[in-house]
Amino acid sequence: MPKILHFTDMHMRRSISGHSGFSERLSRKIPSLLNKLGEVIKIEKPDLIAVSGDLLDVPHDLLHRTSPAQLYAQTFDEALEDYTFLRVWLENLGVPFLVVPGNHDLAEPFERVFGGCPNTHQIRNWQAHAFPDWDGADSIAERQGDVLRRFEDVVQSKDNSGWAIHVQHYLIRPKVDFWHPMMYRNADYLFEKVQNSLQPKLLLSGHFHVGTDVERVGTNHFSVCPAIAEYPHPYRFYELLEDGTCTFEEHHLADGADKIHLLCIDRSDILTGESLDEKGEFVPVGQFNEIMEKATQAGFFPIMLSTWNHPQAVGFGWTEFRKRHDRLFATLGANVAPGGGQVLYIDPELPDSPSLPNAPIATFTPDLPQKIAAWFGSEIGSIAFITSAPHRKKIFSASGVRSICVNSSLEALEAIDLLSNDLKPKPGRN
Repeated sequence: MPKILHFTDMHMRRSISGHSGFSERLSRKIPSLLNKLGEVIKIEKPDLIAVSGDLLDVPHDLLHRTSPAQLYAQTFDEALEDYTFLRVWLENLGVPFLVVPGNHDLAEPFERVFGGCPNTHQIRNWQAHAFPDWDGADSIAERQGDVLRRFEDVVQSKDNSGWAIHVQHYLIRPKVDFWHPMMYRNADYLFEKVQNSLQPKLLLSGHFHVGTDVERVGTNHFSVCPAIAEYPHPYRFYELLEDGTCTFEEHHLADGADKIHLLCIDRSDILTGESLDEKGEFVPVGQFNEIMEKATQAGFFPIMLSTWNHPQAVGFGWTEFRKRHDRLFATLGANVAPGGGQVLYIDPELPDSPSLPNAPIATFTPDLPQKIAAWFGSEIGSIAFITSAPHRKKIFSASGVRSICVNSSLEALEAIDLLSNDLKPKPGRN
């Protein structure tokens, strides 16, 4: 029985600086998660590995070609390094693999690294096919051109002797309702084509981060795996049976064995200065790296919190706000510890930002600590908070978070010492 490993939406940033603009996507954690997944693969020995898109979390400045030439070249090279890292990791596993891009990937470096990889594998009496599709200008993908012609040839094949596996980023089925387009523009046409083929098929997608169960329609099985970038970091195994049915199991790389201590640090007035520079960019304080490194050495997983409707940033649209953070970390360079993640939020005590996006944005309310704990695989009692805003300290403290209000980055360094004492075993306790 063929055994397929499927994972998707890594949104990795390894050489690329900074973090995803969505807090729950733990982009910098992916390399360590891949080490764990590699051990699983050695034990389980799948016949095929399917990776269904969004390998990287490419910064919007690179996707939109809006960064200065030098920064664009730097980030392009970092993306190339990250794609190369992933290809080497896959090749070292010694298992056939299929990889497709997603809407957060960049075509040129992706094609340079993965363009020479096979889009089809024949394994015993079954075939596996990758269909690399790209977003349109309106963020809706459409299968077209050579990829569409190859898809039509595949589904019109008269060979019904074994299974066919299709790997793509976007959804043909099941239909889902979401704030961002998930389905192919021509999903109904693609669905009709696969339904007209008698060969049993497993169609694997990503993109919809919460995932779906396997939906069977006739001889076809449609599966959307949840994003591995998000806690608890899921992946799936499928077994394809001779009677045309499919079974699957979902597993998680997060085992809950490690207790993660989170240190949330407000950006404004602690990690960046009071004013923007002449180009309207955040200015990191001189102690930025020292704060991040000290927090890590103290046993914390440091997370930068950033207020979208802070007076510094209130004029930025949502995409531009995220670009400012990418540029901040790019300016800091590879020798500066970026921390474990970032949370971008709206503070209800401050004026609203001018244009709220469709994307759900975190709000600094009493339930935010619980959301942060869920996103990063922690718990309320393992979160600490440093801020320069007394009202935000009050909110987190009321939620059970150990919080300290400071007036400068130097005081933040002292606060880390105080908070780290809470991590040390108390005398007389085992």
